[in-house]
Amino acid sequence: MADKRADQLKEITERLEQGVKDIFTSEMYTKYLLTMSKFHNYSFNNTLLIAMQRPDATLVAGYNAWKNKFNRYVKKGEKGIQIIAPAPVKEREEREKIDKDTGLTVLNENGVPEIEVVERVIPRFRVTTVFDYAQTDGEPLPTLGVNELTARVKDYTLLKEAIEQVSPVPICFGEIEGSAKGYYSHMDKEICVRADMGESQTIKTMIHEVAHAMLHDSDQMKQRGEEKDQLTKETEAESIAFTVCSALGIDTSDYSFPYVASWASGKELKELKDSMDTIRLTAADFLEKLETAVAERSVERMTAMEYAEKLIADKEQDKTIFDNSQRNLIVNFAYKLDDRAATEELASNLAAAVAAENTEEVNRLMWEAEEKIENLPDGMIGLSEMHEYGYLKDDVLPLTKEGAREWHRLGERIYPLFQDGTAGDFASQEEIEQHDGIFGIKADAWSAILLEKNEEYLEDEYARQNAALTVISREQALRLFDEGKQIYLIRISPWPVLVTGREEIERGSDYFQIAKEDLEKDKQKAMENSEKAPVEKLAADLDDFAFDFDFYHYKDSVEDREQAVEALKEQIQAGDVQPIREWLQVAVEESEGESAEKAAELIVRLDTLVKEQKLLSSGEKQFGIYQITARDPEHDYRFMNLDFVKRHGMEVNRADYELVYTAPLTEKDTLEAIYERFNIQCPADFTGHSLSVSDVVVLNDGSTVKAYYVDSIGFAELSDFFKERNMDLQKENLLNEKLQEIEIFDKPGLFSNGRLRDEEVPKGLYLYDLRGSDYDPGQPITVEKNVVVNHAASVLMAEELDLGADGRLELGEEGLNFTGAELTVREFMEEQQQKRSGLIHGDSDHIAVEGHIGTWYAVDETEVGGEKFFLLEHEEHGDMAACVAVNEQGKLVAEDLWNGFDEDFQEAVQKYLSEKWNMPKKEDVVSEIIEKTVPVPDNSAQDYSDVPVYYEPFSYAKENDEVDLYRTSYRLNTECKQAIHEAIADNYDGMYLGDGAVDQVVRQYGMERVGYILANTLHHKSYDDRFSHGNKEWAEQVSTPEHNADRMTFRTDWVVDNHPAILDGFVTMYRNELEAQKRQEQPFVKQFYVVENLQDAPLKIERFGNLDDAMSQYQALPNHYMKALGVEKNPDPLPGSLDILQCKNGIDTIVENYKTVPGWDNQYIQNHVVQPLQGALAVQDVELAYELPDAYFHIQTCDDGFDYTLYNKNFTERDGGILETDGDKSVQEAMTELLTEFGCNAEEGRVMDAAELREQADTVAEQQAEALKEKLAAEKPTPEATISFYVAECAEFPVTVVKDNDKISYYGGKSQQMEKSTRVKARVKAHALREFIGSHEDVVIMGHKITDIDSFGAAVGVWRAARILDKKAHIVLGDINGSIRQWVNLFLNDKEYPEDMFVTHEQARKIVDHDTVVVVVDTNRPSMTECSEILNQTRTIVVLDHHRQSSEVIKNAVLSYIEPYASSACEMIAEILQYFADDIRLKGKEADCIYAGIIIDTNNFMAKTGVRTFEAAAFLRRCGADVTRVRKMFRNDMSSYKARAEAVRHAEVFEQYYAISCCPSEDLESPTVVGAQAANELLNIVGIKASFVLTEYKERIYISARAIDEVNVQIIMERLGGGGHLNIAGAQLDGVTLEEAKDKLKSTIRTMIEEGAI
Repeated sequence: MADKRADQLKEITERLEQGVKDIFTSEMYTKYLLTMSKFHNYSFNNTLLIAMQRPDATLVAGYNAWKNKFNRYVKKGEKGIQIIAPAPVKEREEREKIDKDTGLTVLNENGVPEIEVVERVIPRFRVTTVFDYAQTDGEPLPTLGVNELTARVKDYTLLKEAIEQVSPVPICFGEIEGSAKGYYSHMDKEICVRADMGESQTIKTMIHEVAHAMLHDSDQMKQRGEEKDQLTKETEAESIAFTVCSALGIDTSDYSFPYVASWASGKELKELKDSMDTIRLTAADFLEKLETAVAERSVERMTAMEYAEKLIADKEQDKTIFDNSQRNLIVNFAYKLDDRAATEELASNLAAAVAAENTEEVNRLMWEAEEKIENLPDGMIGLSEMHEYGYLKDDVLPLTKEGAREWHRLGERIYPLFQDGTAGDFASQEEIEQHDGIFGIKADAWSAILLEKNEEYLEDEYARQNAALTVISREQALRLFDEGKQIYLIRISPWPVLVTGREEIERGSDYFQIAKEDLEKDKQKAMENSEKAPVEKLAADLDDFAFDFDFYHYKDSVEDREQAVEALKEQIQAGDVQPIREWLQVAVEESEGESAEKAAELIVRLDTLVKEQKLLSSGEKQFGIYQITARDPEHDYRFMNLDFVKRHGMEVNRADYELVYTAPLTEKDTLEAIYERFNIQCPADFTGHSLSVSDVVVLNDGSTVKAYYVDSIGFAELSDFFKERNMDLQKENLLNEKLQEIEIFDKPGLFSNGRLRDEEVPKGLYLYDLRGSDYDPGQPITVEKNVVVNHAASVLMAEELDLGADGRLELGEEGLNFTGAELTVREFMEEQQQKRSGLIHGDSDHIAVEGHIGTWYAVDETEVGGEKFFLLEHEEHGDMAACVAVNEQGKLVAEDLWNGFDEDFQEAVQKYLSEKWNMPKKEDVVSEIIEKTVPVPDNSAQDYSDVPVYYEPFSYAKENDEVDLYRTSYRLNTECKQAIHEAIADNYDGMYLGDGAVDQVVRQYGMERVGYILANTLHHKSYDDRFSHGNKEWAEQVSTPEHNADRMTFRTDWVVDNHPAILDGFVTMYRNELEAQKRQEQPFVKQFYVVENLQDAPLKIERFGNLDDAMSQYQALPNHYMKALGVEKNPDPLPGSLDILQCKNGIDTIVENYKTVPGWDNQYIQNHVVQPLQGALAVQDVELAYELPDAYFHIQTCDDGFDYTLYNKNFTERDGGILETDGDKSVQEAMTELLTEFGCNAEEGRVMDAAELREQADTVAEQQAEALKEKLAAEKPTPEATISFYVAECAEFPVTVVKDNDKISYYGGKSQQMEKSTRVKARVKAHALREFIGSHEDVVIMGHKITDIDSFGAAVGVWRAARILDKKAHIVLGDINGSIRQWVNLFLNDKEYPEDMFVTHEQARKIVDHDTVVVVVDTNRPSMTECSEILNQTRTIVVLDHHRQSSEVIKNAVLSYIEPYASSACEMIAEILQYFADDIRLKGKEADCIYAGIIIDTNNFMAKTGVRTFEAAAFLRRCGADVTRVRKMFRNDMSSYKARAEAVRHAEVFEQYYAISCCPSEDLESPTVVGAQAANELLNIVGIKASFVLTEYKERIYISARAIDEVNVQIIMERLGGGGHLNIAGAQLDGVTLEEAKDKLKSTIRTMIEEGAI
């Protein structure tokens, strides 16, 4: 290992040396050296002084040096760095002269030594000041291009902490003056690193400075006797940093190479080479320490679960010790408790016990660990999750939001926890819902709860409440607490806990407790007060106030309080209230606090009462306004319309209102005038809010008093406004509430998730509560009369339950069963009454039927003529015998029924009712099929894995003679659901679900049915976050009735009701099994192929990966080709291919050859190839043409059967029409039948190109029409009549247009436009459009305002057509809305498209002149165009639209192509493009846009589609349109999705068949698009014939209208000034509000119904 590390470091340092050498070859190096040579090379001591005073110093120089040498100046206020500079002194002295050669004193002639004057230098020093580069400004110094590092570092935080651990001195992070990245302080013995750098720069700088601290600390160098200059120090530090970083995978060469080069004394790299050993040794030591620190830190940073898994792995290094349950327990223990020492102790002890084979010890250890886990307050979260979240204190235990809700409901104080490690104040219910993090419950509070739960408490610690307690709401608790009553918390504790402060109630749960006696007294008092008249109540309150306000004066002046109250009452009734009022006013002025407030309140009540008496009883004409002020939650209908009030079981009553205004009633004061006056003008003396919905206006005309409710539309009279409120209203509400049907030990009842109260329960039912377990409070375990803690649900039972001596009934596993769908309480009571009276009902069995042997049971029911009838099936023979029908009394009505309530039943029941009620007409009998649960026999031993799931509803099964399939599948679905429930119960041991849980259910019911039931369950419980996101996504891919709006056969008894967390594990196991099976099953088919024409040589073959794509290509080929579709099998064991489908003489035929080839007649081919092909052929549209010896014959499918035409040899029409069928004839049978009638032989026919025949026929028809026109013109002069008429071009859709001068009126058009099979017109218009574009230089294209994708796609298609001819083209766009923004951005972000592809209105007006072609798409009304002004600027206008023309048209268009049959403008453009140029090529995004337009206007090919629609789509697919890409572009944002859901939720049904709603437009970019989507969704509701969604956008109301085929919404919208098509239309209204627009729409619909127009 050491050798490997040494080799690695050697390679890195050599790379460093080479990298630095490369720097010296750069041009910057010469300039850099020249500048650096001007800096003084300071001594070791001065270097030390500089580092001590300014550790981050880089280059230093004196004040003048900076100025003179470098053109920089020292910043004002900078403090200099003091160093020692040499200051030598020269002195003269006389001394004896010495001979240089002899060294002896030189003597003069007198023998005296000669004296000479000598100068000597005495070394002295002075303190001088220098400044660092960072302290100066001016010209920048040349550098070697040191680039700051910005790369991210893996495990950055971990590595950073490890370096801090390895460092010999502390490391701090903060701001550093100047450009230095960091420094090591020799004085403070610490490293400082700049805090705002990138990850790689920070790591490199830390290592660099740690290297300084390790090698260059002044004290340590002194001890070692080392001296190094600054060049050597920096070279060593940066080289070590580079080496360590490289070993860690961090590339710092961009920084380190220039840095080392800048500190080198020359190209020889003396400092680097001399220090190489030091660098390598130090780097190796650093790395070794760093790796150890990282390993230690990694363990510390492990999550609890990771640590537990490491412990297990360490224990099992040599062999397996633990089984799965033990491993899971250790990991769960670590996760829940986050105690490493305890986890390690558990693992060690458990490993020792397992090794010793001590089973008893193993069980004891596991039991103790599980007990600690279960003793946490919330099993869905552990302490480790709380600590990872950021809350590290141990004063609380963690809770999820669901746990917080539950414990808060039980009266505990719950605290929101935050990621910064703090906790909030104890939370209210609202604050719990608002907090998105985790919660906590105080640890000491939880300890007390555990003691209470385990009954480990002392009785003297509690003050026991002997009185019986009952549950009250929070509102009641607050009021009664304020009145001085004792209120108790609902807690786990067996003793009630007294509330000590009002805040506990305000922030507490929804329910509290009070002594029953106190509550009864309060109810009695409330009843007494409610029975008093307002005058009596006011008199009593006045007396009470007088008594409290001046007790002594009251005692002196009043002898009998009852007489005093009566006197006050008479005084008020007589109207003599002024003395009372003056006395109260004095009380207001002389007192303060509550007394003043109470007196002021009594004045208001007194004035109001007097006003109301005058309003209701005087002979004067008066009107008054009542408004809801204080809202009672049970009667909260403020601002709601009257329909809302009635639907929610409420009543409008005076008790909810206050009188806010009265005034004399004049003749001008009609209801409408009062509304306008108080809604808009609001007089100064009117103190209420502006008159709105839910207010009440009372009119007293001197003789009668009437109250009127201000409704959404107009006013509604209230006859019972002043009557006492019905006290049984709560019971009435409950009667209409839907609850789940259940059985408790075979006794019928209803289940409510909420808490019901005794006073709500209707007579004849018995109320009980279900208690939930401590582990899961939502899982009922016992039935009790009244449950306070762990309340799981309430149940209403048809008969009393025996609760035993201890007042509870244990449910066990079989006690509670959900037996059916939801029923209202009223329906349940009626059903139980039927059972008690002996009448037959939907669950009846063992029924004897007259004239039939054996017994029968009910499988279905219906209601006809107000009487119920039941379909019975034989209990012994089942579906082997025909069903019978009986009435409620068991009287036989019909027999031999094989198809449910079929026509035989209708005839029999008509006869029965005719005899009973003398009903003559069969049409009067209305049958409504109501599906009921089929009783489930015990078939546990049978294998149903091969029985397919029946996905269609009962109505479909009945219509298609598939009732038996439906009933069988229905029964098996119910059995399968129960089998899943039992499999989970059998295989769940309290902690883990056994591996075989799924197998036993799949073996009996098959993968398909089990998956269907599980997906159905997840759809139903999609709100529950305890199901994993992956399982929910899987369920979304599975088709269930709930996800198919026209198959609403959803049944709650197909919903598995096990605990969600356990059921989620079961779903995961099922999905794993499903994937395993898929991996094992290698499909028989490798790929599919399509042969264009078997008669061609060579064959043209295309291959496809799936059958859908192959079938699409096959159907796109014309039927006069002998085309084929086949499969190529996988090469195992042998390759091969075979045709499965061929087109023979125009007829698509399944080739039976596959049955004769060994190995090909298998289930895969049959189920995955042949059956899908047969299904596709059964529903596909067919168009065929044949050449006969003396004629041509054309036939195609249509809605009623087959549309056919027989042509003569000259292509003139000989005969034609529609052959109506019931869908039971094939095209070949229809053709044979028709040709036989014409005297032709079908076998003599030769298939030909249908399009060619149509074109020939259309050409002849046009020639004949032109000849006829010329003949008429020659024979008769043109009349001068001012009124002219003509018939629209579409003969299948006759529209008569009458023109009177400039007025144009349209008649007809109430039926669906029939698609024209000919494309002659499209070809002609394409050639004309090509001529117009080709003869002009500029083309400007525009659609309608608020551009949608159909308009935009059509514009893009025309733009491409112009570009093909090399013409400049522009698309006019105004405000770009959300529906097209993504599409526009596709082009704006693509450089291949010109910037002026899209232009604004202003730009368009500048471009357009007389020689510009303006093409208008998707509208033919000038007011609707994007920029109508440019229509007057040009002489060449082309209109391409699929909407019917109205009276407003674009005048002077040189080419107008308007085809109402077309599904969309994009379909028309796709056809035109095919004839516009040979071999035209669209780019993918252009084809996507046009394809998207067709999808939107056909509602995904569901409405207004024909053969040519699919042909246009096929053309676009060939041009590169991608369906998946288009679908992704259609996804909505969350606000749009919510708005659409809101519109659907608030829809109202008008006149039985019309859904009307308003779509909110706030925060929506394209509210009109969302409104149209909502209108489409409303059509999915059963019984709705048409839908209308109104949207307010830019001060205009937009109406989106949709229908399927029963109502023509086009003519409805035309009445409102709009238009469109039979199934898709719209209108725009100005100057009206949403409500006014809705009223106008309703009025129009009502009028048209009365006229018979719709």
